[in-house]
Amino acid sequence: RPGDLEDLNALGISPIDLVVVNLYPFPDALLKDGQTHASLIEQIDIGGVALIRAAAKNHERVTVVVDPGDYPWIATRLQAGLNLTDGDRLKLAAKAFRLTAHYDALIAEWMDPILSQPEASWPEKFSLALVRDQILRYGENPHQRAALYRLNGQAHRTTLVSGHAKPLSYNNFLDIDSATSCVSAFERPACVIVKHAGPSGVAMADNVVLAYEKSYAADSVSAFGGVIAFNRPLDTEAVETILNRQFIELLLAPDFTQEAVSRLQKWPRVRALQINPLTSVYPPWQVRALFEGYLIQECDRPQNEAAGFRSVAKRPPTPQEQADLLFAVGRRPALFHPMRSCSP
Repeated sequence: RPGDLEDLNALGISPIDLVVVNLYPFPDALLKDGQTHASLIEQIDIGGVALIRAAAKNHERVTVVVDPGDYPWIATRLQAGLNLTDGDRLKLAAKAFRLTAHYDALIAEWMDPILSQPEASWPEKFSLALVRDQILRYGENPHQRAALYRLNGQAHRTTLVSGHAKPLSYNNFLDIDSATSCVSAFERPACVIVKHAGPSGVAMADNVVLAYEKSYAADSVSAFGGVIAFNRPLDTEAVETILNRQFIELLLAPDFTQEAVSRLQKWPRVRALQINPLTSVYPPWQVRALFEGYLIQECDRPQNEAAGFRSVAKRPPTPQEQADLLFAVGRRPALFHPMRSCSP
């Protein structure tokens, strides 16, 4: 503004054209054990955020850098005597504002966790503090762009133990989420076969092989090329039963015996994934985009199997009929709601 340079000269202050800030590591502090309210408060940066916002607001004349990943290309440009372009500064300013927005969202979620009190009202302003994990090849269709984001500290649901290391696709992630969420709802050995994010077969039995046989029999056509998930470790017998019967893309289980892994390594097109235990950092919300806006609800919680059931028929259900009903709706009734059947 007119007069600013005169004021700076009068006070003997040199103009600032580059601002580099690393904020206090509040996101990392949230994940450390033994943190208290007071210790986390001390990890909330104030001055750094103010510097970032001031520099980003004035990006036409000031370069703001908040990502160490940008240091090399900026240093190379400056050492070569080249100035950053208006577009460069604008891009860096946008990144800076995204960082402070994410930082503040994490603080707000920690200070006011809406799910900690069932009677709490929903906040008027709602932000999700997500971090990009990877850019996907494409979305549900080849013409759609897509990426995977995670909550701060959210662990990967699966780990590759055998097969090619080709990155998982958007549809792979949908199938994995459906399969693992469904199969983990059962206490007895269970198998879930998923195709296009919907179960083609779900079964429980005394062992995983029988569970697979029942699940496959539910819809043997849709099972081809599907995703198969178990809630028990797999041995060689289970793996060979599956591989000798059908083509699959992904095989998921809590663990695999070494012999089973050796057998799977002969089938590199089949990716075997170990289902990792759920950590305390798990998505607390379900978000769905609509033309009207965004629908947000709490994630479903495990329910008591028999709680809330009341027979309204003249004849009460037999124990077997009630067990079949509980299996049909799952121990978590909402598990099957977002799934679509592949059966005709």
